[in-house]
Amino acid sequence: MAHQPIPAPTPAGTQFTSPIPIIGPQYCASYPVDLAIVKKVLTITDGNFVVTDINGNVIFKVKGTLLTLHDRRTLLDAAGNPIIMSAHDRWQIFRGGSVEAKDLIFSVKRSSMIQFKTKLHVFLANNTKEDVCDYRIEGSWIMAQTQPNATQFAYPPMPQPQPSGTQFVQTQAVIGPQYCAPYPVDLLVVRKVFTITDGNFAVTDTGGNVIFKVKGVLFSIKTRRLILDATGTPIMTLKPKLLTAHDRWLAFRGDSLNASNLIFTAKRSSFLQFKVKLHVFLANNTQEDVCDYKVEGSWNEKSCTVYHGQSSNIVAQMHKKQTVQSIVMGQDNFSVTIYPNIDYAFIVALIVILDEINQESKEE
Repeated sequence: MAHQPIPAPTPAGTQFTSPIPIIGPQYCASYPVDLAIVKKVLTITDGNFVVTDINGNVIFKVKGTLLTLHDRRTLLDAAGNPIIMSAHDRWQIFRGGSVEAKDLIFSVKRSSMIQFKTKLHVFLANNTKEDVCDYRIEGSWIMAQTQPNATQFAYPPMPQPQPSGTQFVQTQAVIGPQYCAPYPVDLLVVRKVFTITDGNFAVTDTGGNVIFKVKGVLFSIKTRRLILDATGTPIMTLKPKLLTAHDRWLAFRGDSLNASNLIFTAKRSSFLQFKVKLHVFLANNTQEDVCDYKVEGSWNEKSCTVYHGQSSNIVAQMHKKQTVQSIVMGQDNFSVTIYPNIDYAFIVALIVILDEINQESKEE
């Protein structure tokens, strides 16, 4: 059965079919949006919050006045333009840099004076009676710093930042078109460092659902790697080509090793490397004068980028994702963002090959 493309993760509960703009419709998207919020605790600059997309691009900044306890905060867009102004201590949010009543958008207050967990009530400007709040926030703010889902915000998400570079309007299927999605796909790769099971990789979506598993042979250095889909069906077999100076790997369809089922090969661009540089050739590229894809970056830092051919067009990017839990459990976690219409099963295969080459380099 063909595996369908990963749907954009959908939060539980009622979904809104129409935008619910508060600040403006340009900040509403038809899909969930992931943002990272960085609070600079010891900062002495004019802002102590930075909001980025999953690729680290700054989306918003928060600017305040130095050495003031109760003061205004201005939310700026990436270009430095003020979007909203807030004022303590029943927080009032104004449009732009204004604090005039006519520019009030909404206000926020704690539901009670004494609270053991977060409970905020939000009232839009036209809700003057405030008998019932328009939105509310509940959860644990302290736990939210280590467990992102602990506090759930009620606002519709802002538009998901699109990856930079040329976007492919046609699917770039390598393993199969069923693994191409018309939107960016985020996957979490968990490598079980201390495992003694028959597989040392699990690939999940952002909701924790297993998409792929990697199965290998125990205590074998030079061996095959099987990539299985969520049902356990093998979709690819990865095998090193022995006695090659550039660590060439071969990828076959399903669990076959027949030359007719070869999908692509991958090899290091040079024997001696201080950083990752992998060249990928599709099966029909027999001359191998120019690679079809290339991977560059630092595997140790889990900061690698996949490019289309010899161009600067990015098709996927890796990001380190380490937690206290992952260290204790002996897991090497990182995420990968696959750009729209790019085959995410193919990208996962490249990650497995990179890991194998890195392990071999350590053993040597």
